[in-house]
Amino acid sequence: MSDIADDADGPAEAFNKAALCQKKPEGPKYTGFCANCGEALAPPLRWCDKACMDDEQARVAKDFRGN
Repeated sequence: MSDIADDADGPAEAFNKAALCQKKPEGPKYTGFCANCGEALAPPLRWCDKACMDDEQARVAKDFRGN
């Protein structure tokens, strides 16, 4: 026989699984340098401009796909 705690586990687990599937990737951590070209940056920037961001993200996606 299950109690109230056991009955709550199913919906809670399903909710957590759904929430994790919708989580957006965090991207690179702030290091003080552009993640693409290495130029020094002020916090909290991770890229020096949109072109560097696009280049780095395309490279990571390509590496992830194995191309």
